[in-house]
Amino acid sequence: MIQINRSLAQHDLSPIQYHLLLEAGAAGTEGCVQGDLAELIQAPEARVSLMVHELNARGLVRTLRSAPDRRMVRVGLTEAGCRVVEAALHAQRAALHGMALPDVLPVEPGVDYRLPRYDLDAFLIEVELLIDWYLPFLDARVSDTKRDAYVTLWRDTLEPALAAPATWVLRDFHSPNLLWLPEREGVARIGLIDFQDAVMGPAAYDLASLLQDARVDVPEFMEIALLTRYARARLKADAKFNAPAFAQLYATMAAQRASKILGIFARLDRRDGKPQYLRHMPRVWAYLHRALAHPALAPLAAWYRVNVPALKTI
Repeated sequence: MIQINRSLAQHDLSPIQYHLLLEAGAAGTEGCVQGDLAELIQAPEARVSLMVHELNARGLVRTLRSAPDRRMVRVGLTEAGCRVVEAALHAQRAALHGMALPDVLPVEPGVDYRLPRYDLDAFLIEVELLIDWYLPFLDARVSDTKRDAYVTLWRDTLEPALAAPATWVLRDFHSPNLLWLPEREGVARIGLIDFQDAVMGPAAYDLASLLQDARVDVPEFMEIALLTRYARARLKADAKFNAPAFAQLYATMAAQRASKILGIFARLDRRDGKPQYLRHMPRVWAYLHRALAHPALAPLAAWYRVNVPALKTI
């Protein structure tokens, strides 16, 4: 938590000020009643009033008085406040990824669980889902020779991922599995579910999972902006952070994940009778194209162009 608090200090925010900004932002354009803010962040009203005054002077919040009752003050975020909150969120994520996280976690007294490594076999099994399920879904097939070439290309492309420092990778770090917990503070306010498949692997994987959300459209300009913000935060925390190498790793993980998901969604339809996932395929296909545009993935991109039919409509 020390590193998390330091990431907030970079934006001249204390944890409780950050908590206040998050609550004010969550209330939307109407803002949050100042008295309710005190209850939400569990602080005396007098202290909240002082913080609101300070944050207002910095241009981070705006105050509005209700027309029916002029004594009621609503607090909302300004554009500058939104930018600061966004920057602080990315600084927190970068701070977490900069930490050395254990691979053995206590489950209960006397019982520990060791997170498995996201190894080459696991990566390759996942990308082969594209050949086993997605291509047949498109009425396409590849020869054993082309399959071997696909696996070899992925084996070579994944080398930097296998050499990268390992951290916690949830693998499904995206909107359906993120919960907002207002009663908590700091990064603990983001609740996570569906983490039973967590492994130790490259930090870029979960970032790609979030910025290329399979169920929510993330415009390319937003993905690039958020990836850049993340890289800047990592570089600020560690002068040795290699941003170009991380960008390559991010593209690799994004392409690997998109290939896997296309196969999974096709399997859910054909094997499990769950066609509702098909509506997400065009989005994931577009994400795959974005990732394969990285120069380091050119050999893979060439294989996909020749062997994977274009996805038009579902």
